[in-house]
Amino acid sequence: MPPTAPADFRPLGLDEVQFRGVPETAAGELHTARSGMALAPRDGMRRSPHDLQRDLEDRGVPKPLATAVRERVEAQLPWITDGGYDGLLTGVATACALQARDEASVRKTVSDLGEMQQLMADFSDELRKLDEALEVLAAYVVRMRTQTDATDQTLH
Repeated sequence: MPPTAPADFRPLGLDEVQFRGVPETAAGELHTARSGMALAPRDGMRRSPHDLQRDLEDRGVPKPLATAVRERVEAQLPWITDGGYDGLLTGVATACALQARDEASVRKTVSDLGEMQQLMADFSDELRKLDEALEVLAAYVVRMRTQTDATDQTLH
């Protein structure tokens, strides 16, 4: 039989949790870390959506992507902690850098593929010319053979 709680038991709300021996500012950070997100906007974390877009662009994120991130995060921005904000900026900037690197790699691969296709087309044209030359030579040999059969001479 599982243990039961006393009849007057109720779990503490997040606003009732106390961090003994921890300075007030650190207690707020611990509270935020435990809950996963701040319960209300804090004065030190008030940033406008335009600040977010500017900070992203300063880190090298292209403007269209910075705008898209701003639009998606705008409603949650007041509740994002300082660490979360920096993590967001770093994560988006890193993803953009990786995407740009991969895009350059794909472009190089496509360029290399186009070059290979051109080389294969040129090689195919050369093979076609050789095939035509061999057909001419084969026809010449057949004609020489029929002429030598008539005279009964050896063809070297």
